[in-house]
Amino acid sequence: MKRLILIAIVFCLLFSRFTGQAFAAVCKEGCEIEGITFCLHRKPCEPINEALIKAAKICRERGLESSRPITRLLFVDIFTRVLRLEKEFPEDIGEKSDEERYAIETQVLAKRDIAVLLDTRAKDPLTKEELTEVLKKVIIEDSIVSNGNKNQTFELRNSGFEVYDMNLFVDEGSGERLWNRRQNFSESNPSSADYVVKLDSCNNATLYFGDGIKGKIPKAGSKIRTSFRILGKEGELITPCDIVELFSNQKLARAIKNTYNPSRPLTKANFVDLYIRTMGLSGMLPRETSRLSEEELYKLQTDLLYRRGITVFANTNPKAFLTKEELGNVLYNMPVEELLGLSNGKPDQVFELNNSGFEIYDFHLFVDEGAGYEEWARKVSFQESSPMDKDYLIKIDADNYAKVFLGDNTKGKTPVLNSPIKVHYRLYAPSALITEDDILCVLVPPRVEAYEPPPPPPDFPPPHDGYEDPGTHI
Repeated sequence: MKRLILIAIVFCLLFSRFTGQAFAAVCKEGCEIEGITFCLHRKPCEPINEALIKAAKICRERGLESSRPITRLLFVDIFTRVLRLEKEFPEDIGEKSDEERYAIETQVLAKRDIAVLLDTRAKDPLTKEELTEVLKKVIIEDSIVSNGNKNQTFELRNSGFEVYDMNLFVDEGSGERLWNRRQNFSESNPSSADYVVKLDSCNNATLYFGDGIKGKIPKAGSKIRTSFRILGKEGELITPCDIVELFSNQKLARAIKNTYNPSRPLTKANFVDLYIRTMGLSGMLPRETSRLSEEELYKLQTDLLYRRGITVFANTNPKAFLTKEELGNVLYNMPVEELLGLSNGKPDQVFELNNSGFEIYDFHLFVDEGAGYEEWARKVSFQESSPMDKDYLIKIDADNYAKVFLGDNTKGKTPVLNSPIKVHYRLYAPSALITEDDILCVLVPPRVEAYEPPPPPPDFPPPHDGYEDPGTHI
Protein backbone atom coordinates (compact mmCIF):
# COMPACT_ATOMS: atom_id res chain seq x y z
CA MET A 1 0.00 0.00 0.00
CA LYS A 2 2.81 2.40 0.89
CA ARG A 3 4.50 1.77 -2.46
CA LEU A 4 1.24 2.59 -4.23
CA ILE A 5 0.92 5.83 -2.31
CA LEU A 6 4.44 6.75 -3.33
CA ILE A 7 3.58 6.15 -6.98
CA ALA A 8 0.59 8.45 -6.55
CA ILE A 9 2.88 11.13 -5.18
CA VAL A 10 5.05 10.84 -8.27
CA PHE A 11 2.01 11.48 -10.47
CA CYS A 12 1.11 14.48 -8.38
CA LEU A 13 4.64 15.84 -8.50
CA LEU A 14 4.68 15.53 -12.26
CA PHE A 15 1.34 17.15 -12.91
CA SER A 16 0.67 19.60 -10.11
CA ARG A 17 3.04 22.18 -8.71
CA PHE A 18 5.64 21.79 -11.45
CA THR A 19 3.08 22.25 -14.25
CA GLY A 20 0.96 24.74 -12.35
CA GLN A 21 -2.20 23.37 -14.01
CA ALA A 22 -3.41 20.24 -12.31
CA PHE A 23 -5.27 21.89 -9.43
CA ALA A 24 -7.74 24.04 -11.27
CA ALA A 25 -11.43 23.30 -11.16
CA VAL A 26 -12.22 25.48 -14.14
CA CYS A 27 -12.10 24.25 -17.68
CA LYS A 28 -8.48 24.00 -18.80
CA GLU A 29 -9.07 21.89 -21.90
CA GLY A 30 -12.04 22.26 -24.22
CA CYS A 31 -13.33 20.54 -27.31
CA GLU A 32 -15.95 22.30 -29.42
CA ILE A 33 -17.90 20.31 -31.98
CA GLU A 34 -20.64 21.99 -33.98
CA GLY A 35 -21.33 24.53 -31.25
CA ILE A 36 -21.14 22.02 -28.39
CA THR A 37 -18.29 22.64 -25.97
CA PHE A 38 -17.10 19.74 -23.83
CA CYS A 39 -15.29 21.13 -20.81
CA LEU A 40 -12.71 18.70 -19.46
CA HIS A 41 -12.70 19.50 -15.77
CA ARG A 42 -10.17 18.10 -13.35
CA LYS A 43 -10.61 17.57 -9.66
CA PRO A 44 -8.01 18.79 -7.15
CA CYS A 45 -4.52 17.43 -7.92
CA GLU A 46 -5.89 15.04 -10.52
CA PRO A 47 -3.29 14.32 -13.21
CA ILE A 48 -4.12 15.60 -16.66
CA ASN A 49 -6.07 12.87 -18.47
CA GLU A 50 -4.05 12.81 -21.68
CA ALA A 51 -6.22 10.04 -23.14
CA LEU A 52 -9.37 12.11 -22.62
CA ILE A 53 -7.72 15.13 -24.26
CA LYS A 54 -6.72 12.86 -27.16
CA ALA A 55 -10.32 11.71 -27.55
CA ALA A 56 -11.50 15.33 -27.49
CA LYS A 57 -8.99 16.17 -30.20
CA ILE A 58 -10.20 13.25 -32.33
CA CYS A 59 -13.76 14.40 -31.84
CA ARG A 60 -12.98 18.01 -32.70
CA GLU A 61 -11.06 17.15 -35.85
CA ARG A 62 -13.57 14.65 -37.24
CA GLY A 63 -16.82 16.19 -36.03
CA LEU A 64 -19.85 14.56 -34.50
CA GLU A 65 -21.10 12.81 -37.61
CA SER A 66 -17.80 11.37 -38.83
CA SER A 67 -16.36 10.16 -35.53
CA ARG A 68 -15.12 6.62 -35.77
CA PRO A 69 -15.80 4.06 -33.04
CA ILE A 70 -13.67 4.47 -29.95
CA THR A 71 -11.30 1.57 -29.33
CA ARG A 72 -11.40 -0.40 -26.12
CA LEU A 73 -7.81 0.70 -25.47
CA LEU A 74 -8.58 4.41 -25.62
CA PHE A 75 -11.70 3.96 -23.49
CA VAL A 76 -9.78 2.03 -20.83
CA ASP A 77 -6.95 4.58 -20.86
CA ILE A 78 -9.53 7.30 -20.18
CA PHE A 79 -11.66 5.34 -17.75
CA THR A 80 -8.89 4.14 -15.44
CA ARG A 81 -7.65 7.68 -15.02
CA VAL A 82 -11.12 9.07 -14.38
CA LEU A 83 -11.30 6.52 -11.56
CA ARG A 84 -7.79 7.59 -10.48
CA LEU A 85 -6.44 4.05 -10.62
CA GLU A 86 -3.08 5.05 -12.09
CA LYS A 87 -1.42 4.61 -8.70
CA GLU A 88 -2.11 0.88 -9.00
CA PHE A 89 -0.17 0.59 -12.26
CA PRO A 90 3.48 -0.45 -12.38
CA GLU A 91 5.93 2.42 -12.58
CA ASP A 92 7.07 1.41 -16.08
CA ILE A 93 3.59 1.25 -17.62
CA GLY A 94 4.52 4.09 -19.97
CA GLU A 95 7.14 1.83 -21.54
CA LYS A 96 4.69 -1.00 -22.25
CA SER A 97 3.16 -1.75 -25.63
CA ASP A 98 -0.51 -0.89 -26.21
CA GLU A 99 -1.52 -4.52 -25.73
CA GLU A 100 0.53 -4.91 -22.54
CA ARG A 101 -0.85 -1.67 -21.12
CA TYR A 102 -4.40 -2.72 -21.98
CA ALA A 103 -3.93 -6.07 -20.22
CA ILE A 104 -2.67 -4.34 -17.07
CA GLU A 105 -5.45 -1.76 -17.04
CA THR A 106 -8.25 -4.27 -17.61
CA GLN A 107 -6.89 -6.44 -14.79
CA VAL A 108 -6.95 -3.45 -12.45
CA LEU A 109 -10.53 -2.74 -13.53
CA ALA A 110 -11.46 -6.38 -12.90
CA LYS A 111 -10.44 -5.87 -9.26
CA ARG A 112 -13.12 -3.17 -9.17
CA ASP A 113 -15.70 -5.69 -10.43
CA ILE A 114 -15.45 -4.46 -14.03
CA ALA A 115 -14.46 -7.66 -15.77
CA VAL A 116 -16.33 -7.25 -19.06
CA LEU A 117 -13.18 -6.17 -20.93
CA LEU A 118 -10.85 -8.90 -19.69
CA ASP A 119 -9.25 -10.97 -22.48
CA THR A 120 -10.65 -8.77 -25.25
CA ARG A 121 -8.75 -7.19 -28.14
CA ALA A 122 -7.38 -3.73 -27.35
CA LYS A 123 -7.80 -2.18 -30.81
CA ASP A 124 -11.35 -3.42 -31.46
CA PRO A 125 -14.27 -0.97 -31.04
CA LEU A 126 -15.91 -0.64 -27.65
CA THR A 127 -19.44 -2.06 -27.92
CA LYS A 128 -22.62 -0.61 -26.49
CA GLU A 129 -23.10 -3.79 -24.47
CA GLU A 130 -19.69 -3.37 -22.87
CA LEU A 131 -20.31 0.29 -22.03
CA THR A 132 -23.71 -0.63 -20.59
CA GLU A 133 -22.11 -3.32 -18.44
CA VAL A 134 -19.72 -0.70 -17.04
CA LEU A 135 -22.45 1.87 -16.40
CA LYS A 136 -25.29 -0.31 -15.14
CA LYS A 137 -24.10 -0.32 -11.50
CA VAL A 138 -23.85 3.45 -11.37
CA ILE A 139 -26.77 5.25 -9.72
CA ILE A 140 -26.79 8.96 -10.49
CA GLU A 141 -28.53 11.28 -8.07
CA ASP A 142 -29.39 14.95 -8.17
CA SER A 143 -31.56 17.20 -6.06
CA ILE A 144 -33.20 20.62 -5.95
CA VAL A 145 -35.56 22.50 -3.65
CA SER A 146 -39.05 23.37 -4.86
CA ASN A 147 -39.86 27.07 -5.22
CA GLY A 148 -43.59 26.36 -4.95
CA ASN A 149 -44.34 27.74 -8.42
CA LYS A 150 -46.56 26.18 -11.06
CA ASN A 151 -45.07 24.11 -13.88
CA GLN A 152 -41.61 23.73 -12.35
CA THR A 153 -38.96 21.96 -14.40
CA PHE A 154 -35.89 19.95 -13.38
CA GLU A 155 -33.17 19.12 -15.90
CA LEU A 156 -31.46 15.75 -15.43
CA ARG A 157 -28.38 16.95 -17.33
CA ASN A 158 -27.86 13.44 -18.67
CA SER A 159 -25.74 14.70 -21.60
CA GLY A 160 -27.85 12.82 -24.12
CA PHE A 161 -27.26 9.39 -22.59
CA GLU A 162 -30.33 7.18 -22.42
CA VAL A 163 -31.93 7.19 -18.98
CA TYR A 164 -33.57 4.23 -17.30
CA ASP A 165 -34.56 2.94 -13.85
CA MET A 166 -35.53 6.49 -12.88
CA ASN A 167 -37.19 7.40 -9.61
CA LEU A 168 -38.25 10.75 -8.23
CA PHE A 169 -38.78 11.45 -4.54
CA VAL A 170 -40.30 14.53 -2.90
CA ASP A 171 -39.98 15.36 0.79
CA GLU A 172 -42.60 17.95 1.76
CA GLY A 173 -41.65 17.77 5.43
CA SER A 174 -42.75 14.29 6.47
CA GLY A 175 -40.17 12.16 4.68
CA GLU A 176 -39.52 11.22 1.07
CA ARG A 177 -42.40 10.01 -1.06
CA LEU A 178 -42.04 8.35 -4.46
CA TRP A 179 -43.93 10.28 -7.14
CA ASN A 180 -45.45 8.75 -10.26
CA ARG A 181 -44.21 9.20 -13.80
CA ARG A 182 -46.94 9.90 -16.37
CA GLN A 183 -47.02 10.39 -20.12
CA ASN A 184 -48.87 13.69 -19.58
CA PHE A 185 -51.04 15.42 -16.99
CA SER A 186 -54.35 14.81 -18.81
CA GLU A 187 -55.66 12.48 -16.08
CA SER A 188 -53.97 14.18 -13.12
CA ASN A 189 -55.89 16.12 -10.47
CA PRO A 190 -54.65 18.79 -8.00
CA SER A 191 -53.52 16.14 -5.48
CA SER A 192 -51.89 13.75 -7.97
CA ALA A 193 -48.20 13.30 -7.12
CA ASP A 194 -47.27 13.05 -10.79
CA TYR A 195 -44.49 14.25 -13.04
CA VAL A 196 -43.73 14.05 -16.75
CA VAL A 197 -40.41 13.50 -18.52
CA LYS A 198 -39.72 15.06 -21.91
CA LEU A 199 -36.73 14.49 -24.15
CA ASP A 200 -35.31 17.09 -26.51
CA SER A 201 -33.75 16.34 -29.89
CA CYS A 202 -30.43 15.48 -28.20
CA ASN A 203 -32.09 13.05 -25.75
CA ASN A 204 -31.57 15.37 -22.79
CA ALA A 205 -34.29 14.81 -20.20
CA THR A 206 -36.34 17.45 -18.37
CA LEU A 207 -38.84 16.71 -15.59
CA TYR A 208 -42.07 18.70 -15.45
CA PHE A 209 -44.38 19.18 -12.47
CA GLY A 210 -48.04 20.15 -12.41
CA ASP A 211 -49.79 23.48 -12.08
CA GLY A 212 -52.05 22.68 -9.11
CA ILE A 213 -54.98 21.82 -11.38
CA LYS A 214 -53.42 19.13 -13.54
CA GLY A 215 -50.85 17.60 -11.23
CA LYS A 216 -49.71 18.59 -7.76
CA ILE A 217 -47.21 21.39 -7.14
CA PRO A 218 -44.44 20.38 -4.71
CA LYS A 219 -44.70 22.67 -1.69
CA ALA A 220 -42.22 25.54 -1.48
CA GLY A 221 -39.08 24.31 0.26
CA SER A 222 -39.74 20.65 -0.54
CA LYS A 223 -36.63 18.61 -1.27
CA ILE A 224 -36.79 16.91 -4.67
CA ARG A 225 -34.39 14.06 -5.41
CA THR A 226 -33.97 11.98 -8.55
CA SER A 227 -32.01 8.80 -9.09
CA PHE A 228 -31.41 7.09 -12.42
CA ARG A 229 -29.00 5.01 -14.48
CA ILE A 230 -27.68 5.62 -17.97
CA LEU A 231 -26.99 3.58 -21.10
CA GLY A 232 -24.97 4.69 -24.08
CA LYS A 233 -26.29 7.05 -26.72
CA GLU A 234 -28.90 5.97 -29.26
CA GLY A 235 -27.54 3.45 -31.74
CA GLU A 236 -24.80 0.87 -31.38
CA LEU A 237 -21.75 2.99 -32.23
CA ILE A 238 -19.72 4.38 -29.30
CA THR A 239 -17.57 7.29 -30.47
CA PRO A 240 -14.82 9.36 -28.84
CA CYS A 241 -17.35 12.22 -28.71
CA ASP A 242 -19.69 10.10 -26.59
CA ILE A 243 -16.97 9.31 -24.07
CA VAL A 244 -15.71 12.89 -23.93
CA GLU A 245 -19.24 14.07 -23.28
CA LEU A 246 -19.75 11.40 -20.62
CA PHE A 247 -16.66 12.27 -18.60
CA SER A 248 -16.89 16.03 -19.09
CA ASN A 249 -20.25 15.87 -17.29
CA GLN A 250 -19.13 16.28 -13.68
CA LYS A 251 -22.32 14.83 -12.23
CA LEU A 252 -22.01 11.63 -14.28
CA ALA A 253 -18.24 11.33 -13.84
CA ARG A 254 -18.49 11.83 -10.08
CA ALA A 255 -21.17 9.15 -9.76
CA ILE A 256 -19.04 6.69 -11.75
CA LYS A 257 -15.95 7.33 -9.64
CA ASN A 258 -17.90 7.13 -6.38
CA THR A 259 -19.30 3.77 -7.47
CA TYR A 260 -16.01 2.13 -8.36
CA ASN A 261 -13.32 4.03 -6.43
CA PRO A 262 -14.67 6.33 -3.73
CA SER A 263 -12.13 8.51 -1.94
CA ARG A 264 -11.24 7.10 1.46
CA PRO A 265 -11.02 9.20 4.61
CA LEU A 266 -7.39 9.72 5.59
CA THR A 267 -6.08 8.08 8.75
CA LYS A 268 -3.29 9.56 10.84
CA ALA A 269 -1.04 6.60 9.95
CA ASN A 270 -1.53 7.08 6.19
CA PHE A 271 -0.95 10.81 6.43
CA VAL A 272 2.20 10.53 8.53
CA ASP A 273 3.64 7.90 6.18
CA LEU A 274 2.79 10.00 3.15
CA TYR A 275 4.28 13.13 4.70
CA ILE A 276 7.57 11.43 5.60
CA ARG A 277 7.96 9.95 2.13
CA THR A 278 7.12 13.22 0.37
CA MET A 279 9.53 15.24 2.50
CA GLY A 280 12.36 12.77 1.88
CA LEU A 281 12.63 11.75 5.52
CA SER A 282 12.42 7.98 5.00
CA GLY A 283 16.21 7.63 5.27
CA MET A 284 16.04 8.78 8.89
CA LEU A 285 14.03 5.66 9.83
CA PRO A 286 15.49 2.20 10.53
CA ARG A 287 15.94 0.04 7.41
CA GLU A 288 13.78 -2.94 8.42
CA THR A 289 10.51 -1.09 8.95
CA SER A 290 8.64 -3.55 6.72
CA ARG A 291 8.71 -6.06 9.58
CA LEU A 292 7.07 -3.69 12.03
CA SER A 293 3.41 -3.58 12.91
CA GLU A 294 1.41 -0.47 11.97
CA GLU A 295 1.52 0.70 15.58
CA GLU A 296 5.30 0.20 15.86
CA LEU A 297 5.98 1.98 12.58
CA TYR A 298 3.65 4.83 13.52
CA LYS A 299 5.51 5.27 16.82
CA LEU A 300 8.85 5.55 15.01
CA GLN A 301 7.43 7.96 12.44
CA THR A 302 5.69 10.22 14.95
CA ASP A 303 8.85 10.31 17.10
CA LEU A 304 10.76 11.44 14.00
CA LEU A 305 8.23 14.18 13.31
CA TYR A 306 8.27 15.20 16.97
CA ARG A 307 12.04 15.79 16.77
CA ARG A 308 11.39 18.01 13.75
CA GLY A 309 8.83 20.15 15.57
CA ILE A 310 5.59 18.41 14.50
CA THR A 311 4.26 17.31 17.86
CA VAL A 312 0.56 17.04 17.07
CA PHE A 313 0.69 13.26 16.32
CA ALA A 314 2.50 12.18 19.49
CA ASN A 315 0.62 9.49 21.44
CA THR A 316 -2.32 9.42 19.02
CA ASN A 317 -4.23 6.48 17.51
CA PRO A 318 -2.84 5.61 14.03
CA LYS A 319 -6.25 4.33 12.89
CA ALA A 320 -8.08 7.56 13.79
CA PHE A 321 -8.96 9.96 10.98
CA LEU A 322 -6.82 13.02 10.35
CA THR A 323 -8.48 16.21 11.63
CA LYS A 324 -8.46 19.67 10.09
CA GLU A 325 -6.53 21.05 13.05
CA GLU A 326 -3.79 18.43 12.65
CA LEU A 327 -3.48 19.12 8.95
CA GLY A 328 -3.45 22.86 9.60
CA ASN A 329 -0.63 22.36 12.10
CA VAL A 330 1.52 20.68 9.45
CA LEU A 331 0.64 23.03 6.60
CA TYR A 332 1.32 26.15 8.66
CA ASN A 333 5.03 25.89 7.91
CA MET A 334 4.47 25.16 4.21
CA PRO A 335 3.50 28.57 2.77
CA VAL A 336 2.65 28.56 -0.91
CA GLU A 337 3.91 30.95 -3.54
CA GLU A 338 2.06 30.93 -6.84
CA LEU A 339 2.72 32.94 -9.98
CA LEU A 340 -0.75 33.72 -11.29
CA GLY A 341 0.50 35.00 -14.63
CA LEU A 342 1.28 38.19 -16.52
CA SER A 343 -1.04 41.14 -16.80
CA ASN A 344 -2.57 41.56 -20.25
CA GLY A 345 -2.96 45.26 -19.54
CA LYS A 346 -6.74 45.06 -19.88
CA PRO A 347 -9.33 46.06 -17.26
CA ASP A 348 -11.17 43.60 -15.02
CA GLN A 349 -8.60 40.80 -15.11
CA VAL A 350 -9.41 37.62 -13.18
CA PHE A 351 -6.99 34.94 -11.99
CA GLU A 352 -7.88 31.64 -10.35
CA LEU A 353 -5.83 30.32 -7.45
CA ASN A 354 -4.63 26.73 -7.31
CA ASN A 355 -5.90 26.23 -3.76
CA SER A 356 -7.54 22.92 -4.66
CA GLY A 357 -10.66 23.62 -2.62
CA PHE A 358 -8.59 24.09 0.54
CA GLU A 359 -9.36 26.97 2.87
CA ILE A 360 -6.67 29.64 2.65
CA TYR A 361 -5.45 32.43 4.90
CA ASP A 362 -2.45 34.79 5.39
CA PHE A 363 -3.00 35.90 1.80
CA HIS A 364 -0.80 38.49 0.04
CA LEU A 365 -0.67 39.64 -3.60
CA PHE A 366 2.36 41.21 -5.27
CA VAL A 367 2.73 42.91 -8.67
CA ASP A 368 5.99 43.81 -10.42
CA GLU A 369 5.38 46.72 -12.77
CA GLY A 370 9.08 47.15 -13.48
CA ALA A 371 10.51 48.25 -10.15
CA GLY A 372 10.27 44.98 -8.25
CA TYR A 373 7.39 43.27 -6.54
CA GLU A 374 5.07 45.53 -4.55
CA GLU A 375 2.26 44.28 -2.34
CA TRP A 376 -1.22 45.44 -3.33
CA ALA A 377 -4.12 45.94 -0.91
CA ARG A 378 -7.04 43.55 -0.53
CA LYS A 379 -10.45 45.24 -0.51
CA VAL A 380 -14.02 44.09 0.00
CA SER A 381 -15.11 46.03 -3.10
CA PHE A 382 -13.77 48.59 -5.57
CA GLN A 383 -16.46 51.07 -4.59
CA GLU A 384 -14.03 53.53 -2.98
CA SER A 385 -11.00 52.74 -5.17
CA SER A 386 -9.50 55.33 -7.51
CA PRO A 387 -7.77 54.67 -10.87
CA MET A 388 -4.38 54.70 -9.11
CA ASP A 389 -5.26 52.56 -6.08
CA LYS A 390 -3.37 49.28 -6.15
CA ASP A 391 -6.30 47.23 -4.89
CA TYR A 392 -7.70 43.77 -5.59
CA LEU A 393 -10.65 41.65 -4.57
CA ILE A 394 -10.76 37.94 -3.83
CA LYS A 395 -13.88 35.80 -4.02
CA ILE A 396 -14.54 32.16 -3.18
CA ASP A 397 -17.00 29.99 -5.08
CA ALA A 398 -19.21 27.20 -3.75
CA ASP A 399 -16.38 24.65 -4.08
CA ASN A 400 -14.00 26.88 -2.09
CA TYR A 401 -11.89 27.83 -5.11
CA ALA A 402 -10.57 31.38 -4.92
CA LYS A 403 -10.34 33.98 -7.69
CA VAL A 404 -8.48 37.29 -7.69
CA PHE A 405 -10.13 40.32 -9.38
CA LEU A 406 -8.21 43.41 -10.46
CA GLY A 407 -9.50 46.88 -11.26
CA ASP A 408 -10.54 48.59 -14.49
CA ASN A 409 -8.48 51.82 -14.20
CA THR A 410 -11.62 53.61 -13.04
CA LYS A 411 -12.27 51.64 -9.87
CA GLY A 412 -8.90 50.17 -8.97
CA LYS A 413 -5.68 50.21 -10.97
CA THR A 414 -5.03 47.80 -13.84
CA PRO A 415 -1.50 46.33 -13.72
CA VAL A 416 0.60 47.49 -16.66
CA LEU A 417 1.05 45.10 -19.57
CA ASN A 418 3.23 42.02 -18.87
CA SER A 419 3.52 42.73 -15.14
CA PRO A 420 4.08 39.44 -13.24
CA ILE A 421 1.43 38.85 -10.56
CA LYS A 422 2.15 36.42 -7.74
CA VAL A 423 0.51 35.50 -4.45
CA HIS A 424 1.60 34.05 -1.13
CA TYR A 425 -0.80 32.19 1.13
CA ARG A 426 -1.17 29.31 3.52
CA LEU A 427 -3.48 26.33 3.20
CA TYR A 428 -5.59 25.14 6.10
CA ALA A 429 -7.78 22.18 5.11
CA PRO A 430 -10.54 21.21 2.68
CA SER A 431 -13.96 22.51 3.61
CA ALA A 432 -15.27 18.92 3.70
CA LEU A 433 -13.90 15.59 4.93
CA ILE A 434 -10.17 15.09 4.33
CA THR A 435 -9.47 12.19 1.96
CA GLU A 436 -6.42 10.56 0.41
CA ASP A 437 -7.17 12.36 -2.86
CA ASP A 438 -7.16 15.71 -1.05
CA ILE A 439 -3.84 15.25 0.63
CA LEU A 440 -1.89 14.43 -2.52
CA CYS A 441 -2.54 18.01 -3.59
CA VAL A 442 -0.57 19.69 -0.87
CA LEU A 443 2.25 17.41 0.26
CA VAL A 444 4.72 18.85 -2.19
CA PRO A 445 7.60 21.03 -0.99
CA PRO A 446 6.54 24.64 -1.63
CA ARG A 447 8.57 26.92 -3.87
CA VAL A 448 8.79 30.20 -2.01
CA GLU A 449 11.02 33.08 -3.04
CA ALA A 450 11.76 36.05 -0.81
CA TYR A 451 8.79 35.32 1.41
CA GLU A 452 9.24 35.72 5.14
CA PRO A 453 6.16 34.29 6.83
CA PRO A 454 5.04 35.66 10.18
CA PRO A 455 6.56 33.83 13.15
CA PRO A 456 4.53 30.79 14.22
CA PRO A 457 2.63 31.02 17.49
CA PRO A 458 3.97 28.98 20.42
CA ASP A 459 0.94 26.66 20.37
CA PHE A 460 -0.69 26.27 16.97
CA PRO A 461 -4.27 27.53 16.91
CA PRO A 462 -6.68 27.11 14.00
CA PRO A 463 -5.92 29.96 11.57
CA HIS A 464 -8.29 32.88 11.74
CA ASP A 465 -6.34 35.84 10.37
CA GLY A 466 -8.34 38.21 12.55
CA TYR A 467 -11.71 36.63 11.87
CA GLU A 468 -13.90 34.80 14.34
CA ASP A 469 -14.45 31.64 12.32
CA PRO A 470 -11.18 29.69 11.84
CA GLY A 471 -10.16 29.01 8.29
CA THR A 472 -13.27 30.49 6.69
CA HIS A 473 -11.72 33.76 5.55
CA ILE A 474 -8.64 34.71 3.64
